[in-house]
Amino acid sequence: MAITSRPPSNDPQNTALVEASLNRYLVPALGSRSIHHVSDTDIANITKKIVAGGHPQRANTAFWYMRAFSTGIANRRNGSSRFPARDWKIRYPAPIVKRKRVVNDAELAAIWTGCEPEPGDIGYSFGSIVKLLMLTGQRRTEIAAMRWSELNLEAGT
Repeated sequence: MAITSRPPSNDPQNTALVEASLNRYLVPALGSRSIHHVSDTDIANITKKIVAGGHPQRANTAFWYMRAFSTGIANRRNGSSRFPARDWKIRYPAPIVKRKRVVNDAELAAIWTGCEPEPGDIGYSFGSIVKLLMLTGQRRTEIAAMRWSELNLEAGT
């Protein structure tokens, strides 16, 4: 069994990451059981194994994906799913680590300079995307998926 139903997302890359994580961790743990028969204990056991393998943040991400997936199932079944994320008694399997470092001004300048296109550079648009990320603080998928209709070039916004 593989999970192939796609969660609603405008980001195919994110959808692929979610699907890969579910197929890597949840599907093997399910065996022949239906997704509707997975308990919070099953999810806790799956994520504990990931933490024990030395990947606490990966366990948190897998937990979040499994919880989001179960919410989607519950919503599709009008709340009658036996896999109700909103009723889970378990929490994230590892402490959530906040970033302790930010890029300093010299590093920002080096990144900006590195984004300047070289003659004949095939990937020139990626430098523009990185610069826009630096200027706006948006996520990469928000910039990469941006449409011209979202911009007002006359107003500079």
